[in-house]
Amino acid sequence: MKSIRATLIEDNAILNFLFKKFLEEYTSREITPEIFENGQLAWEHFISIESHPELLPDIIFLDINMPLMNGWQLLENLVNNNFEFIYKIPIYIVSSSQISLDKNKMSEFPFLKDYLVKPIDKHTFYSLLDKYFEEDFK
Repeated sequence: MKSIRATLIEDNAILNFLFKKFLEEYTSREITPEIFENGQLAWEHFISIESHPELLPDIIFLDINMPLMNGWQLLENLVNNNFEFIYKIPIYIVSSSQISLDKNKMSEFPFLKDYLVKPIDKHTFYSLLDKYFEEDFK
């Protein structure tokens, strides 16, 4: 069974640590975590692997409020530069913001799966992964 590449784009070191820990403890599937501390680093990574589809993520968890390049800017770059993988994989916004302006902005990106409010507990995270695997890896 192929390892799944789960990407977190998040500037909070504690959440990055928890994400990695949750994935290490997830027993239903082997998952390789990728963590980027801001949208700029993720953008540079996606550009560098554009011709290597096997290195693209299988699922993305994206914070929207980050320095250098926020999550919305990253999504705009991916759309404007025709990165097709964003339409084929689940992308979840993960944010501490409960402002309706942020939640409403999701409509500009209809391929997004959901808007998750931090903090996310392990059971909610595992439920999302289980649902993803049921739908996409039957």
